[in-house]
Amino acid sequence: NTLVSNDSFVIKASIGGVIMTYQNLLVEVINNKMIITINRSEVRNALDTPTINEMRLALEKGMEDYDVKVVIITGAGEKSFASGADIRSLRDRTMIETLSPSMQGLTSMIESFDKPVIAAVNGYALGGGFEISLACDICIASQNAKFGLPELSLGVIPGAGGTQRLAQIVGKRKAKELIFTGEILSAVDAERLGLVNKVVPLDELMETVEE
Repeated sequence: NTLVSNDSFVIKASIGGVIMTYQNLLVEVINNKMIITINRSEVRNALDTPTINEMRLALEKGMEDYDVKVVIITGAGEKSFASGADIRSLRDRTMIETLSPSMQGLTSMIESFDKPVIAAVNGYALGGGFEISLACDICIASQNAKFGLPELSLGVIPGAGGTQRLAQIVGKRKAKELIFTGEILSAVDAERLGLVNKVVPLDELMETVEE
C-alpha cells in the first residue's frame, strides 16, 4: 500500500489493489494500521459534505482490506482534530443536503465498524469532531485538545448521535449541561469524565496511539 500526493492535495492511496483519490484526506496503510488524516488545516479540519463522504469511502475500503487491523483517525496540523461543520458550506446547502443524515451515517459507521477505531485528538474536537471521537472505540488526546458541542450557538442540536453517546458516557444530566451550555472541555477534564482514555504531550500522541 502506498500514498502519493501532489501540489493540489489530491491523494491517491492503494488500498486492497484499488486506487482511491481523496481531496480532503490523507490515507495511509502502514503495518496493518489505516491512518485517516482530515487534511483541511486551513479551516481547522472542518467537516463539509465531501470530507464526510470521503471518510465513509475510506472506512469502507479499510473494512474490505484484510491487511487493515485497526483504524486511526486524526487531523492535520497541531491545532485541530476536527472543528465541526464547515459554516461556509452550510450556507450553500440545498434542502435535500440539509436533511441528509451524512454525518450521522459516518458516526454510526465508525461505532459499528468491525475493527477497532482509535481517535488521535490533536487539538480542537468540536461539534462533529467531538461526535467522531465519541463514536470511536478508544480516544487518546494531546494536552492541547479541547472538546465541546457548541451547536446551540447556531440554533441547532448535535445531530450525529452525540446526544445519545455523550449521555451513555457521562450520564444524562452532565450531557444536558454540556449540550445546553456549549461548554468547552480541556483534555484533562474530558479524561476525568471518561471521554478520553489517556492524555499525552502532543509530540507523543501518534506514538502512544500506535502502541
